[in-house]
Amino acid sequence: MKEKLISTNFEWILLGFTFHALGSIFFFSSKPACYLLCGLGLLLIFINLFKMDVSQPLTGFAKTAFYFYIVWSTFIIIRPFLNGETFSMDGFSLINRYTFLSLLTPLIVFISLKNISLKSVWKFCLLHGLIGLVLLVVNYKKIFGVDQSYLDDDAYQAYINVIDIPLQFMSISGFMMLCYFFVSKKYLIASFSAMTLSVFTVMYTARRGTVFMYLIMFIFALYLYIFSAKDGSKSIRLAVTSIFIILFVVLFLQFGNSTFSLLLSRLEEDTRSGVEASFYRSFQGKTSDWIVGRGINGTYFCDVFAIASYRGEIETGYLHIILKGGFIYLITFVLFLSHAAYLGFFKSQNMLTKAMALYLVAHIIYLVPYGLPAFNFEYIILWICVFYCHFSRLRALTDKQLLHIFQLKST
Repeated sequence: MKEKLISTNFEWILLGFTFHALGSIFFFSSKPACYLLCGLGLLLIFINLFKMDVSQPLTGFAKTAFYFYIVWSTFIIIRPFLNGETFSMDGFSLINRYTFLSLLTPLIVFISLKNISLKSVWKFCLLHGLIGLVLLVVNYKKIFGVDQSYLDDDAYQAYINVIDIPLQFMSISGFMMLCYFFVSKKYLIASFSAMTLSVFTVMYTARRGTVFMYLIMFIFALYLYIFSAKDGSKSIRLAVTSIFIILFVVLFLQFGNSTFSLLLSRLEEDTRSGVEASFYRSFQGKTSDWIVGRGINGTYFCDVFAIASYRGEIETGYLHIILKGGFIYLITFVLFLSHAAYLGFFKSQNMLTKAMALYLVAHIIYLVPYGLPAFNFEYIILWICVFYCHFSRLRALTDKQLLHIFQLKST
């Protein structure tokens, strides 16, 4: 019997996140399509969320830290009302994935383990990869047919937004690469292809920070591939990996001066410090803002672009978190993820939670070049990883036991 695309409440939730991500693409081109898809996505998410069983998987330090994180997130959301600020939709947009909705994403942790299916996660990773490929083809001329050297700052920012449309879907496939031992071959091939194409795209378009982020995912996947092998095959895997790396370097050297000339020319170019300097000036002498942030509607004055304005987002992830919730929010977020990663990697008997731990480490690193917490499928995966890494009974299982219990390779 053919498996249904959507068969559980959890999958309807993931479909809701997919619709919401698709809807945000149309924000500037078609408001009706944007509102329809985003609205449908939110309905699917919250209706099915209330149908699911609730559990409390965290104990001890993790439970205390998580509840404090939730309380602080609530404070960030309601702070404009506590301060008597004039209401602004900027921080309460139902379209933008970096607004108050991003602070609701961690609530996925309260869903009972029996409702969360990794097979469903693989399925939607594949779906996102395919959507990203279609969007890359649709936007091919806008991405690869533009001479970036003639773009001013505003035009280049618009160009970056076009690039991010397919990449936000394709890059999610990287999670399956980390969990390669538990993913079927066809899914793994699709994941590797999507990530390779993503790396090529960001290298061609000289997105240096994103190149770094994607290469981190490849490095972690290769690490797991080599060191998860038994002693007899470890040397073989190391040799295969070495050949892969050498081939990559040779191809880059061969085509670097032509295909990736813009990336090479921008290696030492500083395009981020101007925005960050504006942020620091805006926070200068304001100790309380550094500690508690400025709330969900928090902004900083930026005079880098052609039109100076107050911005509610900053591309540097850790600064964005400070903007909204201060060092309290940043430290809590990083410590909580670090604790989960430690448990998943060093206190586990299986490769699944080790892979999830490295996914968490990657997202801590991502806070430097980008890595804004978001209301999207990528951060749903992140909080599922947190949930799994904290679950001691799951960490105690071997790889064979996990494969048998969850039948992860049967898709």
